[in-house]
Amino acid sequence: MFTKGDKFLIALFLLLNLISIPLIVSFHTKGETLLIEIDNQELYRLPLSIERVIHVKGRLGITEIEIRDGRARITRSPCQNKICVRMGWISYRNGISVCVPNRVVARIPGDNRSGYDAIVR
Repeated sequence: MFTKGDKFLIALFLLLNLISIPLIVSFHTKGETLLIEIDNQELYRLPLSIERVIHVKGRLGITEIEIRDGRARITRSPCQNKICVRMGWISYRNGISVCVPNRVVARIPGDNRSGYDAIVR
């Protein structure tokens, strides 16, 4: 059987789970706008509802960004490792796809008060 301490811990974990649900839902809300930045300068602010392919010139060359079905991804980039291309689609608020060598950032803004996790230069 459960002791009083066990019951207290179970109740505490259940309470913490209930409190965390709104936080999790806010991070998994579909975004509406894609921001494209180069060298920390906003270049485009585009709706995710309109399908298109955008070509932006970064430090190394042209990066291609595709918007389709309410989501976005980097499809081509002149960088060597192509990590940004392999990152895939972003569609939720605070989603981000970055080509660091080319200094191109594609992100979906959200209501995250803290902003970026980290900034790499």
